[in-house]
Amino acid sequence: SLNTILVALFFMIYFLYFCILIHYFYKTLKGMKKKKKKQKYKINFICNMSTSPYKEFSVNFFLLLFESI
Repeated sequence: SLNTILVALFFMIYFLYFCILIHYFYKTLKGMKKKKKKQKYKINFICNMSTSPYKEFSVNFFLLLFESI
């Protein structure tokens, strides 16, 4: 059915999103080791996560998914 296809698609996209987040997190950790400015990087990482287009997209996708069900 359409719902199962949508759910599968959603999880695929979410998996990609987490891969990107993990990749970005590792880059941030490497940067922290180099510059020793842990707090600054932590704040930047949280800010970037909360304003990321992926978060907005996943929220919109959730709403679409619930509307379709």
